[in-house]
Amino acid sequence: MRRLALLGSMFALVLGTAGPAFALPSQQPDDTWMVNGPVRTLEKVGSTIWIGGSFTRLRSSAAGGSTIVVSGLAAVNAETGAPVAGLHLPKVGGTAPIVHDLDFGDGVLYAGGKFDSVDGSGRTNLIAIDPADGHVLPFSSNAPTTFAVLADPNGGVYAGKPYVRRYHPSGARDTAFESQTPTVSASSANGPVILDLAFAPDGDVFVSGAFDSLNGEPHRIIAKLDPASGEPGSWAIGGPLGTNPRGIDMFVDAGSDALFVAVGGSDFAARYRISDGGLVWKIDTSGASQAVDRFDAEQIVVGGHFKWVAAERGIQCGSNKHPTGNCERRLRLAALDADTGDLDPAWDPDVKPLYFGVWSVLVSAGRLHVGGEFTEIEGAPQLYYGRLS
Repeated sequence: MRRLALLGSMFALVLGTAGPAFALPSQQPDDTWMVNGPVRTLEKVGSTIWIGGSFTRLRSSAAGGSTIVVSGLAAVNAETGAPVAGLHLPKVGGTAPIVHDLDFGDGVLYAGGKFDSVDGSGRTNLIAIDPADGHVLPFSSNAPTTFAVLADPNGGVYAGKPYVRRYHPSGARDTAFESQTPTVSASSANGPVILDLAFAPDGDVFVSGAFDSLNGEPHRIIAKLDPASGEPGSWAIGGPLGTNPRGIDMFVDAGSDALFVAVGGSDFAARYRISDGGLVWKIDTSGASQAVDRFDAEQIVVGGHFKWVAAERGIQCGSNKHPTGNCERRLRLAALDADTGDLDPAWDPDVKPLYFGVWSVLVSAGRLHVGGEFTEIEGAPQLYYGRLS
């Protein structure tokens, strides 16, 4: 679900390549509209920030203000933070409907989650949207509950939760792509589940989640699939993974040979080499790391369920309830040095969480968009979505 740029007619992908250095954003949230329920995903298309999750209102303030009726999908202008005039916001329906992931490619915005209708018409768990006007496209897949989507720049979409599949632009399943089913060992408390998808620089598909094998072959938490056949390659990440790891979010930086990963279960953020899977650094967190994005040439931003973050490699934090006392307090957001993993000592925005905290971070033009489960940022009322500039 990571952003990409297609170079010429070749399938050469530059994903999240480090840009110029910016100062980390203010810890105070901007004046933006917000939503009234949990956010799971953010995606920028042009000048619009699309928001996916489980909510029913887009509102101008935490106290109420102006409201727009929505269901699972909302959008705001990336600059003003206000609703986008004339943009239709599709409404997902069903029992406890939710949008888990969004991704844009080939002119189409894909939304995956758990729902059985959209705008009153039967659509199941995966839809395609024209982001220019917000109207739902004819795409129809009958997909299972979907946690991760990855738009193919050549058309179609990869989707995952109980397995990884590829769908044509019509919604028909691509039968040439072998469905990959994750499994876990009997001792695992997490999974099996697919939680994120991202393109590698060579066009292969990174898949992450809680798994010890794909189609019975050993592959743990992250694997690399052939984009046409679905077959996993020999690529694997190195270093210790701890107990019951869950690869929740990835950010691919081709220019730096870097795969940044947010991991739950054993709770850490890490950088691996794309070229060979080697571990560059690993930073412990006291709760799950759930979201990661590169802020600039020097820093990454990590969000999650944590309360404490190690200042450098080799330090263990314990859990939120039972910290070791060796780590620095960071309530659901932290900035790390992209090269070393060292914690930024000064940037410490206080996000008042509803248990899970931050589920999605998105960096655009020196601004940080944040989504998840929270009610305040730096003491200012801010419900579930916020922006720091």
